[in-house]
Amino acid sequence: MQVDETAVQIVRDVRSGRRPAFEVVAGALARAADDRCNAIVTLCAERAMDEAAAIDQAVADGEDPGPLAGVPFTAKDTIATAGIRTTAGSRLLTDHIPEQDAACVARLRGAGAVLIGKTNCPEFALQARTDNLVFGATTHPADPKMSPGGSSGGCAATVAAGIVPVSIGGDYGGSIRYPASCTGLFGLRPTRGAVDGAGTLPAAPTGTPRHHFQEVGPLARTLDDLVLVDSVLRNDPGTRSHGTRVGLVPGGWPIDDDTRGALERSATVLADQGIEVSTVDAAPFIRATEVFDAWRATDDYADLREFVAGREQELTPHIRSLVAAPHREVPGRELTAIIEAAGEIERAVADLLRLTPVLMLPVALVGALPIAATHVDVDGRPEPLDSLRILAPSRAISLLGLPALAVPAGTDARGLPVGVQLVAHRHAGADLYRVATLLTRSR
Repeated sequence: MQVDETAVQIVRDVRSGRRPAFEVVAGALARAADDRCNAIVTLCAERAMDEAAAIDQAVADGEDPGPLAGVPFTAKDTIATAGIRTTAGSRLLTDHIPEQDAACVARLRGAGAVLIGKTNCPEFALQARTDNLVFGATTHPADPKMSPGGSSGGCAATVAAGIVPVSIGGDYGGSIRYPASCTGLFGLRPTRGAVDGAGTLPAAPTGTPRHHFQEVGPLARTLDDLVLVDSVLRNDPGTRSHGTRVGLVPGGWPIDDDTRGALERSATVLADQGIEVSTVDAAPFIRATEVFDAWRATDDYADLREFVAGREQELTPHIRSLVAAPHREVPGRELTAIIEAAGEIERAVADLLRLTPVLMLPVALVGALPIAATHVDVDGRPEPLDSLRILAPSRAISLLGLPALAVPAGTDARGLPVGVQLVAHRHAGADLYRVATLLTRSR
């Protein structure tokens, strides 16, 4: 496999017998062994090569090797992998080896994709950067002084560095979209429930915000690769189309100049190609962020508190502070009011999507940050990075459960990638992909 080879090319060559999967996977493993970003934390080389050999034998026997035949991929270290260490970036799970694959991994492997390794993440995937006490920090492929974002930063780094064409991450409030934006990738948060998320560690109890909002999705260098992997992961056809009029949500959040420039450039590109672009009031999305934050604040992390009991000193400071925070019993009426407010916003945005079937928003308030950053300037004030306020636009869409796609949109003043976020009706992936294709053609 060449560094810039796509999953689509690999599938075509392997299925036709022009190239052996064994060769493709060996190339990916060789690049992984030279990983300079500290993105891959566990390799599964022997098993990967065995699976590649089995794919080649299937092709030789005239059997169908699957729609992802021979495609090497990585998975976030919060996603369970049978027989392969899965740590969630925590010292408490350094020796944890699951017995079963997560549903998403099982589906990809069943389609012929080959898992070559697990990628780094912050402890329990609850931060917007990728660093932990087990493996250390993951760096940006384009600049070792910068971070690829988080929490799926290891996924983004392996794809952006050309180790694999695709990776599988998790997105709670922007954890796929933000790293994709920081590294110049396509990153999809699917419609709520469209992809089976079973097998994410640590498993959040039903009823918690972590369980309600967490989704699994792909990151890829090309849109075609992302669409291919998405088609295998999804439980629904996702082909409904409502049109390509685009509503631009440029204001409302204190975004930086580079992020604003990415939105403006993207709007111009679409308008130049004949797409009707109109400005949309940001008020429902600002409110969505507020309601998401209120819902998230109802999480008392009781399950984590029980899991880490007696070993709190082995946690990162951020996780230690979460489990040590005073427990507040949330009255049922308070949670009911939050859920009702979310429903009102969902209906308002659904009305908006009837007029403008695709929305374009920032992914985050800022682009890639220095790897050592603990605070970021937001609207003239230093904001703790772990407060996650920088992910406000992504968190708004998480609340709504709509499909959201991070799309590359040029570079910032430092020459690092910056993206925009496209949002559409539930299960209307075709609309997202159509607009993303137009943006991609401009590059």
